[in-house]
This record gives sequence, C-alpha cells and structure tokens, in this order.
Amino acid sequence: MVSLSMSFTGKRILLHKNLIESLDKPEYLRFYVDEESKQLFIQGTDQPKDAYHLYYQNRSGDYVNSTPLMKYLAKVIGVDYPSASLRFQGQMLEDNQTAFFNLSDYTTLSSEKDLSE
Repeated sequence: MVSLSMSFTGKRILLHKNLIESLDKPEYLRFYVDEESKQLFIQGTDQPKDAYHLYYQNRSGDYVNSTPLMKYLAKVIGVDYPSASLRFQGQMLEDNQTAFFNLSDYTTLSSEKDLSE
C-alpha cells in the first residue's frame, strides 16, 4: 500500500515516502486522472515534458506544488478549493511503475500536521 496527502488549503500534494520509493525516486511525476470513475494514476519519469517536478522534502515524503493541479483535483473529487486536507491510500499496479488511487476513498485530515504522519 502507498499513500499521499493533498492540502486543499494550498497547492501541495505530499507523496509519502513509501510511494516515492515504490516509484524509484523519480525527478518528475505524471498524473493521469479518469474523471468519470474518479481514479488517479501516478507514474515517475526523468522527462519534464507533461510532468511535475518532485521536490524532496524530508523523511516523511516529498511534494509537488501546483495550484492548477490542486484546483482540478478538488473539482474531480468534489470538494471546495480551498478546503480540507485529504489522505488517500493506494496501491502499485502490476507494472510496478504506476500508483493507483481511488479519489472517492479518502480520509479528511484534522490539521496540516497530519499531512506528514
């Protein structure tokens, strides 16, 4: 199981350490969203084209900053922007290069401190 947190009070997606390691610590990430089924797929890449730069943070995880991406994901999930922070549990697909998250299945976090736990 892999996890990530989205802070809809700002512009940050925190990718927990287990997710980054499962994706082989890439420099960039590509996000694919199926709006109808509310599914998110993430793949690591070393190519910046159509990808978001991964900022290395600390022992709990690394992050991507993008206000447009956060607004788009809030719309797909069905939450206001700005609003609460959410945590998602996902899984690596059989190709071991793609992380899958059901955007309908999340936990609302009570504080920004909860993002990194």
